[in-house]
Amino acid sequence: IQYRKKSLLIHPDKTKNPAAPDAFDRLKKAQTTLMDEKAREQLDESIADARRLLIREHKYTLDSPELKTEEFKKEWRQKTVQVLMEEEARRRRQIKAKMQEEGREQRKEEEELEARKRKRDQDKAWEDTREERIESWRDWKKGVKKSDDKKKKKKTKAVTHDSSGIHSLFPLIFLIRNPPVMTANTAPDRQADDRPTIEQQPQPEPFSEEATQKVESRTLRNSADWTGTTEATVAPPATLAEVVASLHHRVHAFLAEDHPADSLLAHVQKQTRISLDVVASALLRYRLSELSLSYNGGKDCLVLLILFLAGLHPLSSHSSSSSSSSSSSNNNNNNDNNTNDDKSITSIPAIYALPPDPFPAVEEFVLASSQSYHLDVTRYTTDPPRTTLRSSFENYLARNPSIRAIFVGTRRTDPHGASLTHFDRTDHGWPDFVRIHPVIDWHYAEIWAFIRHLRVDYCPLYDQGYTSLGGTTDTDPNPRLRLNHDRYRPAYDLTEDLEERLGRN
Repeated sequence: IQYRKKSLLIHPDKTKNPAAPDAFDRLKKAQTTLMDEKAREQLDESIADARRLLIREHKYTLDSPELKTEEFKKEWRQKTVQVLMEEEARRRRQIKAKMQEEGREQRKEEEELEARKRKRDQDKAWEDTREERIESWRDWKKGVKKSDDKKKKKKTKAVTHDSSGIHSLFPLIFLIRNPPVMTANTAPDRQADDRPTIEQQPQPEPFSEEATQKVESRTLRNSADWTGTTEATVAPPATLAEVVASLHHRVHAFLAEDHPADSLLAHVQKQTRISLDVVASALLRYRLSELSLSYNGGKDCLVLLILFLAGLHPLSSHSSSSSSSSSSSNNNNNNDNNTNDDKSITSIPAIYALPPDPFPAVEEFVLASSQSYHLDVTRYTTDPPRTTLRSSFENYLARNPSIRAIFVGTRRTDPHGASLTHFDRTDHGWPDFVRIHPVIDWHYAEIWAFIRHLRVDYCPLYDQGYTSLGGTTDTDPNPRLRLNHDRYRPAYDLTEDLEERLGRN
């Protein structure tokens, strides 16, 4: 009845007021909202919320006489308008975020289509050199076996391969704890004489004596405290070449599995293919001796490392998902150089930048995996302002002038990861190199699905409720995983990306 009376008063056919059409549209919209039961409930809740807010602001009670005055009713109407406007603004922000996410997914699909097209174009050229690569691989394996005994004698105690060390097939983990704040730019190629002198840089440090003794006295296979999985595993292959071959077989067996299109593992297979393309692109752009990895025992670079090693196998389809036209002319030369490098490489260079208060379990895990899998780890302790990530990288590159690019396990939800791409050059003021991010678009749940489905061993702290690893003073178990006062569910029970760092101070 009220609607009819008011509509007759302001209907454009009943009055010549120029504002009548707009007023009639508003009245019609209000009537539609009130007739919708769900919308009306939401409106009633907003009105009640406005009243509660006013009572709280004025410190009234429910029996206060002021609640019956016209002044309060007028203020109530104004507060209701404010609450409705805030809710509408919140709704629009949510819609905008959803649209941005949908746009991101669409861009990813377009990039995947473009990557598959480039892959098809490169497959034929890659197959033409198949026999030559396999023959070079066989020659390399023969050369590695002959030179292993001589090279082992030259290793220091911190990185000596211990035959009684880790006995797990896939315990390799590479990651920097907090990725350096380095953004992309177009800086020129680094020149050796532009580097700060080594004497001005922080110096590498050996692993602690305590960590070394613990690693020497236990094996990963026989200790449930060390491994994230308790299933028995076979001893690791003796050479880097066999490690690469084993991981290549394991990853591609997973890719050949059949999973429902909308399942988590199907999404992981999709992410795996993209990451393998990024690794292949890096191997086309750079010689193997020009590449390094960052490493600290975290879950993200565990996935990164396995994909990197699987991509080193000569039977992999090396294709680039983001190669530029300027670099494609050098791809054949880089492939030849990589083949020559492969014959002499028996370890993988890595930088380990640890906090001043590292977890002993992480230290022991890093040391053990480096011994078992021929990792040439350079270890730095960051203790700002005396030593920082930047100064550690400066010293590392000064000692390794051939390195031009470093694989990093940063993901989109990590600090400073939102705007990164698969290949980013460091910002001005940082030592000049290219950061490679194969797992930048992986989600938290996808990381753990990959690790658990392939039965990859991981740092034991993740089984104690830690979801993001830092130092002992700034890292606690994630409160979302708390069972009771001192018990937590394992890290893989968490599913939300934005809750991953709730345990970090």
